[in-house]
Amino acid sequence: MMSLYKKNSNIIFLLVIIYACNDKNNVNYNKELEIINNNFTSIVDTFPFQYHTLIPAPNDFTYTTRDTVTINLYSKLLPLNKWRDILFLDSNYFKGDEDYFKLYTTLLGVTDSVNLEIEKIKEMSLYKLMNHAQKIQSKQILVGSVIFSRICINESANKAIMLVQLNDNSKGEVTKLVLLKKVKEKWAKYKEIKIAIA
Repeated sequence: MMSLYKKNSNIIFLLVIIYACNDKNNVNYNKELEIINNNFTSIVDTFPFQYHTLIPAPNDFTYTTRDTVTINLYSKLLPLNKWRDILFLDSNYFKGDEDYFKLYTTLLGVTDSVNLEIEKIKEMSLYKLMNHAQKIQSKQILVGSVIFSRICINESANKAIMLVQLNDNSKGEVTKLVLLKKVKEKWAKYKEIKIAIA
């Protein structure tokens, strides 16, 4: 009888631990989603409306209409090790922002990816977001694709860092770290560090 009680106790304890871990992961993911939602337009910028591309060149044609443009969005938040061949940043890149260097080194240790619920990103101006696996419709203006990394938030929940990769359909890509601050209870882009332009 005692052994059955002990087995049941162990099972209940294990279930509590699993639930607690899942709950913590959901809380982190919800914060990451909030940050992306609050900053999508400021990270991507307004170039796609004006030039119909994520990475405009000096001589690109300027569009005057305010057409809705489509951006392919990768459906996972990826760990930084996806970009390990270009991540050679040291503390010199973070002069005056040492807290962000600590967050960056913490983010380097994150190894898991999480699904990104694209339909929950609402603050995106005239952009239409499309899962990268979907096929483009003939009338859509596809301007490129965006990939977000996982996001590291400090213990005070007032600073965060993430990596963003913008891919143009023909010109190449820009990879940058985005440093964020919480201002009046809302996340806002503070600074960008360009890592690679290809």
